[in-house]
Amino acid sequence: MLKLPFLFLTSLVLCFGLTATPLKHQKTYYLEALFIGQQKNTLAQDKAYVTFDTKKRTVKMYSSCNWINTSYQQKQSRFLFTRITPDKQPCPDYLDGLEADLLENLPKVNRFVIKNKKLFFFEGQDTLLVFHE
Repeated sequence: MLKLPFLFLTSLVLCFGLTATPLKHQKTYYLEALFIGQQKNTLAQDKAYVTFDTKKRTVKMYSSCNWINTSYQQKQSRFLFTRITPDKQPCPDYLDGLEADLLENLPKVNRFVIKNKKLFFFEGQDTLLVFHE
């Protein structure tokens, strides 16, 4: 009798991110894949990385030729990037278009999950970015 409520609650947690593994201070994650229009781009693998300052709630992301600075807000399972700002002139698209793709996806993020040493950013149920330790 106790198994059904436990399984239901576990399913809710896994599907909807009701409880999240917290971000670690000064932890760096490396880009594994990004999704544009639900199309997975793995060519960008390891060309970008992100580091979180959980004390200041800021993020530094390197996009293969430029830094992107942002802050974030987190309340329970909600997560939002705010004030997304590249450091200098945008990277030229002929390099790989990575910075433009990151700048397109970051404002869409509304939750994250850390699982098996991977950091997943989502918009609803759609995966936007995947990073690994």
